[in-house]
Amino acid sequence: MEKQGTGAPTGVPADLLRKAGASRVNLTQRLPYESREGIHHSGVYEELRPFMESFLEKVMDQVRNKIKHGPGSDFCHGSV
Repeated sequence: MEKQGTGAPTGVPADLLRKAGASRVNLTQRLPYESREGIHHSGVYEELRPFMESFLEKVMDQVRNKIKHGPGSDFCHGSV
């Protein structure tokens, strides 16, 4: 019985894979966790957080705009 995933079908999301005779899946192994570096440098993370939130909100605005105006629009040539 292989446990490493070798021989598993490609192009199939892990959530949809099932193994015959096995009913348990460890879903917690896919949850992100804070790295040791993230914990050790939490002060830097907290300093960067407002900038990153602002930046990511601008990116999301651009994505929403692109979806709203369609793929042929030239909205992305403006300033951010």
